Amino acid sequence: MLRGSLVYSTVSGLLAKSRSLLKKAMPDSITINLSGVEQIDSAGVALLVEWQRYCRQRHKKCRFTGLNEQAISLIETYKLTDILQTI
Repeated sequence: MLRGSLVYSTVSGLLAKSRSLLKKAMPDSITINLSGVEQIDSAGVALLVEWQRYCRQRHKKCRFTGLNEQAISLIETYKLTDILQTI
């Protein structure tokens, strides 16, 4: 489960860390629990899109759970509901 903020100032560090984690543990399907995320901005949503793209390129499914209202609102605003698989 991710905790804290997915915002401009934290995304680049998370992207670097997540790539190595995704490479090590790439089952057919991965679920990323975002229920511990307290704050998200457009950079955080872009990170979700990047994770989704990374998995799709490797023919894996990537789903997101525990999205807060702020994240859902941003995803809907940017019309990404079809791209980001959420539960």
